[in-house]
Amino acid sequence: MSREDDVGAAGVGEAAKDSRDELEDILKALEAGDSDKHGPNMKIIIGVIAGIVLVSVVLIIMMVNRKSVVPDFVGHTTAEAKQIARESGVTLEEKKEYSSEVEEGCVISQDIAKGMKVKRKASVGITVSKGKEMTVVPEFVGEILDDARAMATEAGIELEETEEYSKDVAAGLIIEQQDTQGTSIEKGSSVKVTVSLGEQTVKLPDFVGMTLNDATIQCSTLGITFSTLQENSDTVDENVIIRQSVKAGTEMTEDTQLYLIVSKGKKTSSSVAASSGSAGGGSGSSGGSGTNEQADSGTSSVNEDEFITEEEEWGD
Repeated sequence: MSREDDVGAAGVGEAAKDSRDELEDILKALEAGDSDKHGPNMKIIIGVIAGIVLVSVVLIIMMVNRKSVVPDFVGHTTAEAKQIARESGVTLEEKKEYSSEVEEGCVISQDIAKGMKVKRKASVGITVSKGKEMTVVPEFVGEILDDARAMATEAGIELEETEEYSKDVAAGLIIEQQDTQGTSIEKGSSVKVTVSLGEQTVKLPDFVGMTLNDATIQCSTLGITFSTLQENSDTVDENVIIRQSVKAGTEMTEDTQLYLIVSKGKKTSSSVAASSGSAGGGSGSSGGSGTNEQADSGTSSVNEDEFITEEEEWGD
């Protein structure tokens, strides 16, 4: 009960006590037969006075115990809510909080439901919106992913992560972000970032013993480019891979250079004669892979005899 209610209740008690005392005095006078003192119409006067006193007491009690119906404050502005409260005979206690749904300055909720009956001037608590809580986007580009996550948590935002390969950015670093540094966004929002997987690599298969056609198909599937060199072989059939310049199982990058040595078959007598009659004495020619992705080494770019001599350790 409020202090005003206590004072009102005390006033009612005093008024009722005074009325009872006055009625008791009048009734005692009547019982004593003191009609001369009060006149011949004393009974009528006493009845009227008693009625007035009784009605006054009842009215006072009704006013003190008068109830107010709590109105609906939700959705109203603060100014509107205060006006409604005055008209309804209640008071308001405000608190504020951020809200993504309710416009700033409007009532989000109330602690006593609308339609409830309360004492006059009772206090009703309302929560008023401060609007959306905003935050500033940090610079994530170039940061380690774990550090970027910590920065996002501190700023009150979430990261929406995607990954892609990059030749230029080390694995685990942020390549790019959707919202630029300094952008103001609502707290709890997501910011898209792209995380580097580093340079893409592929494990090199063992092509030795494959036909050039099969090797070409497999390289195309794996995204590997290569060049070819040709040489005669008494043990390896024509168009079959004799050896390769990069060991099988190696993790290849886009910049890794691969040569496949392809058999031209056994050296025939005609080819021997042609070779002995040539000025240079070396074959120097190479066959293409047969696809647009692969380049022939050509006599102008690779000396076959020198290349093979340097790579004798590969073996047939």
